[in-house]
Order: sequence, then C-alpha cells, then structure tokens
Amino acid sequence: MNSITLNLPYNLPNSQLEKIGLVFESMEGWKGHDEYNCPIWFGVPDKDQQWLWASWEPSGLLLGGELEPERLETWMNELQSRLSSALGSPVVDADI
Repeated sequence: MNSITLNLPYNLPNSQLEKIGLVFESMEGWKGHDEYNCPIWFGVPDKDQQWLWASWEPSGLLLGGELEPERLETWMNELQSRLSSALGSPVVDADI
C-alpha cells in the first residue's frame, strides 16, 4: 500500500471540513464513504485491485491505497492543489 500524510489536522473547523468534503467529491474515482465513514475512491480495500481511502489521524490526513504509481502521483498532486485552493493555504506532504 502506498500512503501519504497531508498537513491537515483532524480538528479543523466545520467550514474547512465542508470545503474538504467538496474537494473529495470532485476528485476522480469518488465512491463515497465506507462502513467506517472513511472517504474512498476507485474501489474498496480488500475487495478491489484499485482503491484509495482517507483517514484523519493525529499526524494529519492519511491517504492510502493501491493505484498505478504514475496515476497515484497525478491524483495526489491534483488533490493537494485543489485542497490548497479551497482552503487558501498550502496542503503538502507532512513528512517533507
């Protein structure tokens, strides 16, 4: 599984969470939420070959999944760009 943690804390105000939700829904492959209320794209872990999910962790927004490397990089870059635009501040890999 490939993963990235974005510099978005789990305790954001509702106004920002709503913007994030709209960005999630606008991304390629949006499927909704799984049984744990985690956002998912492309498919479901352990059921599909291609899938992505997100989870709020103390370290930030964790995204993980299985996609072709080039597609994953393009998708993650697009997500970061859209989130940065929606929130008005840079959204980047928290580990960099």
